[in-house]
Amino acid sequence: MGTRAPAAPLSSLAAATRAAPADSSEESAGISGEGGEGSSSESGDDTASQVDLQFLQSVNCASCSKPLLSRAQRRGGRSGVDPGDYLVCDGCRRCFHERCCERSGVATGASRDGSWFHDEGCKRAAAALQQQASKGAAALPGGRAWQLVPLRRGLGGRDGVGAKKQQLHALLEVLAPEYGPGVADQLLDGTGYALLLTSGTQPITAATLDVYGTDLAAVDLFTTKFELRAQGHGTALLHAAEQFLGSKARVRRLLAVAAADEPDALGVMTDKFGFSRLNGRQARALASEFPALQFYERSVLLSKDLSSAARAARLKAATAKAGAAQPAAGGGTLEGGDPAGEGEGGALAAAGSNASVEKRR
Repeated sequence: MGTRAPAAPLSSLAAATRAAPADSSEESAGISGEGGEGSSSESGDDTASQVDLQFLQSVNCASCSKPLLSRAQRRGGRSGVDPGDYLVCDGCRRCFHERCCERSGVATGASRDGSWFHDEGCKRAAAALQQQASKGAAALPGGRAWQLVPLRRGLGGRDGVGAKKQQLHALLEVLAPEYGPGVADQLLDGTGYALLLTSGTQPITAATLDVYGTDLAAVDLFTTKFELRAQGHGTALLHAAEQFLGSKARVRRLLAVAAADEPDALGVMTDKFGFSRLNGRQARALASEFPALQFYERSVLLSKDLSSAARAARLKAATAKAGAAQPAAGGGTLEGGDPAGEGEGGALAAAGSNASVEKRR
């Protein structure tokens, strides 16, 4: 019937890495070795099941706004939950009563690959993400390239497993020094995507990306290698991601997570990159609309309109600003190494690296 177990709630991963064991390693995370991607332990499966149950008990049906589980099901624990009673969209990850979908004429059968989408927008966004990920690295000005990396198990064949290992190693080379080796488990257990910027064979900037259909995408764990900051790398990756999300996946809004105690970074996100800071009421409303999106109270959520009209307006304003402030000598485009862009890229990396977690020192 197309029923799907809910994805684990997606929180700001930066805070989750704080609880990771200090002796975590690539081998324990299942990245190295000839056997593939590793496997979860029984205790890990039990923990995941408990998280899923807590998730189900706390959310409402996106159609009727009533609790997803009945009172009896919530009291009965996992034994009282019938997966046939609910559906979870593989695009926006909203939850629905199967009966509500049937009443509103939404097909409840899963597709051939087992996925289920509550509308065509979610289906098209998922297809765009898969298509972009399959392309591999896409060239950017200045000798850079970016790619969308799927964080999913089950890549088929030795070539697929080998490619995923290589991508995970590149992501860890950027993320682990900032967030610790425990971030490997977060990547392996992820259901979304990661963003990766490289120059030649060197990974430079990385982030996680969770997309909720065409309504919302959320960027987290955004950081650049320390020695390569303030060179525009973060700016280049963010702009490439925005262009793809807005024009190809047709995502309408981009969410970024930042730390409340980083006013300079917050200023860059709002003044230079066009994000707007959400207040507490807006953040709670967003969490209610997208149950899989979670964040820590000390985090600051920033939102940016990715609609075609908003992107065109920003491009026009940026072009006018660049024309009014031509450098006396040298200079160039933002992607090619505009000094202002380089500074923004460094501040952006600082904002991402501090999102919802104390920096590891």
